[in-house]
Amino acid sequence: MQKIVTKHSFFGMKGKWKRGRHVVVVRIRSDRTCSQNFVFTAGVVAFTIAITLGGQVLADRFELANGETIEGTLLNPSERPRRVWLVRSSDGTSLQFDADAVTHVTRETPVQKEFHEIVSEYPDTIEGQWKLAEWCQEKKLEKERHDILEHMLELDPDHVEARRLLGYSRIDGKWHKREQLMAERGYSRYRGTWKTAQEIELSDRAEQTEVAQKNWIVRLKKLRMLVDKPQSSDSAAKEIREISDRHAVGALMLGISKEPAFRVRSWYLESLSRIATQEAFSAIVQIAIDHPDPETRLSATERLIVLGPHQAASYAVASLASEDSARINRAAELLGRLGVSSAVDSLVKVLITVHTAVVSDGNSEGSTNATFTPSGGGLSMGGGAKRIKVESKNEAVLAALVKLTSVNFEWNPTAWRSWMATRQSPADCDFRRD
Repeated sequence: MQKIVTKHSFFGMKGKWKRGRHVVVVRIRSDRTCSQNFVFTAGVVAFTIAITLGGQVLADRFELANGETIEGTLLNPSERPRRVWLVRSSDGTSLQFDADAVTHVTRETPVQKEFHEIVSEYPDTIEGQWKLAEWCQEKKLEKERHDILEHMLELDPDHVEARRLLGYSRIDGKWHKREQLMAERGYSRYRGTWKTAQEIELSDRAEQTEVAQKNWIVRLKKLRMLVDKPQSSDSAAKEIREISDRHAVGALMLGISKEPAFRVRSWYLESLSRIATQEAFSAIVQIAIDHPDPETRLSATERLIVLGPHQAASYAVASLASEDSARINRAAELLGRLGVSSAVDSLVKVLITVHTAVVSDGNSEGSTNATFTPSGGGLSMGGGAKRIKVESKNEAVLAALVKLTSVNFEWNPTAWRSWMATRQSPADCDFRRD
């Protein structure tokens, strides 16, 4: 049995625009008795749909599991849960589909309906189709505008503006799609921009890394909560101490910065020591210098001694250039404990440092209130305060020098430099040798 419905229509099919008839062919593959409206199930129906240009518009587009598409109006939109799809086509034929027979439904917006109502009013000429394309642009109908521009190229293959809007470029007298040109140059469209395969790979990898790092923050937080529960404390502590994923470095650093219990901080340090990456090693060096708790700094230093003290030298030496004299002293203390003799010259340079202090002139309440920076000043601050140069003798720097050289010239940088010159030793030598 076969039912053929014919209507004059105007449809776009695969970017092509043609005038003709909208033909719907329905083949029924069973002896099911049909009513006057031909109600049947999708399981026993195969559709062959040929769509060309037309005038009548169907509100919904139904994509079927068998790969075909039919247009019509959904008659039971509020059914929950969905058991069947009841659809009325443009000619009044009622169709019924099983719930799983429809894979996707696209609903037309009011402006899309308006487009289908007015489309036949524009003549099938370059001028007419161009006006229709401008209307679509005004209404933000990008897909419909694209299809119209493609149709204009059928009418005039060399229409420059249509070519330009569709992404064509003219090279050596021939039109080429921008996508084709970029592909030939090794680029692909990626999230709104053109990127090489390597850039896409790096971007994806960075995104995956970011997701993994955020997941570790959540996971470590949960483990920390389990530590406080007697029934899960031991297993949670064991899992924390055995972390070896490189993506966990940031979470461990965050944990160390916020964790009040030294015991738990030491577990985080243990895991950082197990993660064999430069990022993890640098994190331990940073903790050894900057953590506010002296015991935690010492614990991190002990980890560095095992991992390789000289690997930490560059970071610690760089920290000697800090604007904060307290940080200079902590970095010097680390270099002394690690036994980095190659840092002696750098330590001599910061044995005595000059900073700028903001002090009261005595006319206002309170006494000296100093903030130190590397540069001097002497500038008046107004309101009874001024900036003065203050000399800072860094005790930890001197202690590190004495430990690394086994000599003591106290606060005399010139004597230290003269002694170093007589040694005539390479920068990485042990100054304690005879």
